[in-house]
Amino acid sequence: MIIRWLGAFRKSRENKGLYSALCFEIEQSQRKHVAAEKLQRGQSFIKHARVGLLIKNSAVVKKYKGDVFSEYNANGTLKKTRRPDQAYSYHYEVFCRPEYLGIVLKSTKISQTALQAVKRFTDEYACPIFFLNPSTRRLDRIKIK
Repeated sequence: MIIRWLGAFRKSRENKGLYSALCFEIEQSQRKHVAAEKLQRGQSFIKHARVGLLIKNSAVVKKYKGDVFSEYNANGTLKKTRRPDQAYSYHYEVFCRPEYLGIVLKSTKISQTALQAVKRFTDEYACPIFFLNPSTRRLDRIKIK
């Protein structure tokens, strides 16, 4: 499983909310590749992120066995800024094309505001919602009322 966690890789100076972040990720066309986490046996090692976008496995273009602290250079190409063995994090980073399959919720501790933003987004874009079940380490399809 490959997930692009919102807010996990780079926080925007203009925080316009979760709904805007989801729309940006789906609609943007200037970035050829995005950074994401490759889950290890169904487990995420990025602890602070709770909402992400599921990416097709076939969209992966580069894999690293660690966090390479990626950035975009002047021409918009994603590049690593350190070796994977220098990371302070245990997650595996991948570069992939932004080919999304749905929204992933990692935690049940998500605010009602965030849940409503996810629901609004899924209603507008007809996008499925999944819950990353910590006990089974699988994605369960869910609906938000």
